[in-house]
Amino acid sequence: MDDLAAIGVGSTAFRYYLMTAHYRSALDLSLEALRAAQIGFERLSQFVTRHVEAQTSSSATEGHATWRAQFFAALYDDLDAPRAIAVLWCVLADASLALGERARLIAELGGVLGLAWNATRAAQPSPDVLHLLAQRESARAARDFRAADALRAELSKRGFTIEDSPDGPQLHRAR
Repeated sequence: MDDLAAIGVGSTAFRYYLMTAHYRSALDLSLEALRAAQIGFERLSQFVTRHVEAQTSSSATEGHATWRAQFFAALYDDLDAPRAIAVLWCVLADASLALGERARLIAELGGVLGLAWNATRAAQPSPDVLHLLAQRESARAARDFRAADALRAELSKRGFTIEDSPDGPQLHRAR
C-alpha cells in the first residue's frame, strides 16, 4: 500500500480499479490505469460528498428501483463488477433524479462493492467558520472584494474551500 500512496493512489481507488475488469479477465496493471481509476473514484466520491445532504423530494422515484435492479442484475450475472460500476456512472448522469437522490443512491450501491464514499461530512464547520463565511457574503454584497478575498484566505487557512454557486456559497473541507 505504501507504493500506491507514493504514486497518489488510495486503497479504495485501487479496489475500484480492480473492479473495472471482470474477475475472470486479465487486468493490465499500469501507472496510467491506476491514475485514471484514482481520478474516476475521486469524481464519484466528490459528487457524493458534496450532494449527499442536498434536499430531495419525499416520494421515492422509479429511477431508484430501476437503477438498483440494473446494479444487482449485474452482480447476479456472474459478479459483473464492471457493469455494476457502469450503473454508478449512469446514476451520476441521470438528470431525472435530484442531486441528493443521485448521491445517496451512488453511496448506497457503491457501499455494496465496498467502496467508501465518505458519504457524510466528517465534521460540521464551527460557529466561527460559519461567521467568517457570513462576513464574506456581506463583504461580497457590499462589493468589497478585497475583504471578501481576505476572508476566503482565512477560511482556506482553517481548512475550508468555498464554491460559489447560484444557490449561495458551498463550504467544503479542503482535501
